[in-house]
Amino acid sequence: MDYPPSADMAATSNKIDADWCTDTGATDHITSDLDHLAVRERYHGNEQLHVGNGSGLRITHIGHSSFNTATRPMVLRNILHVPEITKDLLSVHKFSRDNDVFF
Repeated sequence: MDYPPSADMAATSNKIDADWCTDTGATDHITSDLDHLAVRERYHGNEQLHVGNGSGLRITHIGHSSFNTATRPMVLRNILHVPEITKDLLSVHKFSRDNDVFF
């Protein structure tokens, strides 16, 4: 069985670090750090990220990244770059589906 990386493994990666918080309620991966996106493009749409207090935050880029584990690379697809977000969120559902793993 393959398991997602631990925080220790993530901290040693050049793309993912221990600042990412796993979130079972997040619908997307979200970061405020543009450097977390290995491949990125500017977002020109009107969609916003809506947070718990109802505020809408601007999405500026969408991108992808990956990191290596002892057994294989793991991918993060369609990461939203939201400069105003205070915590980088890893969507448990998307990560599990995209990498065929479970938490």
